Amino acid sequence: LTNRGIEVVIPPLLAFFTQNFVNIDFNHRNNVRKTRFTERKIQDLLHSTVVSRIKQVNSLMGKFKQHLEPVSTPESLAGHARKVISLVNQAGEGWLLPGEIIAMAESGIHNIISLQPFGCIANHVVAKGISSKLSRLYPDLNFLNLDMDAGNSDVNLQNRLDFFIHSAKSNAHHITPS
Repeated sequence: LTNRGIEVVIPPLLAFFTQNFVNIDFNHRNNVRKTRFTERKIQDLLHSTVVSRIKQVNSLMGKFKQHLEPVSTPESLAGHARKVISLVNQAGEGWLLPGEIIAMAESGIHNIISLQPFGCIANHVVAKGISSKLSRLYPDLNFLNLDMDAGNSDVNLQNRLDFFIHSAKSNAHHITPS
């Protein structure tokens, strides 16, 4: 993509490791899994520490001359995800995948490729399942699911990417700066 003049934006890996804070709270509140009092207190302490650090990082990033996207808290990503999926979807990346896609769409990124590696059926199902809801919520969104399995032909992947790039570039010509 970068060789074709396209800027690639990759969501921070931090969200993958912090989504569990939301999962534990959701599961406890909805009687999916009960947690002991001490476990909850330790979890709350860790969670507040992580959120505090995220806020510090965002504050520092705001001082850079070039624009850097702020790091999202697990709660903000969960809030985005709730627009299209229940937080009970926790297998694979579960609700995190739509949360990150919506965060990107709302920050002005209108061309998103979701790579589904190594036969991760949970991510595949979620990505396919949210596509129509995302299209309704974000009509300017150009969204492509790519399954990166060994059985997929390189030609098929390349063709799908070429169509995506063509669509992205033609849509960019129709956008007027505000």
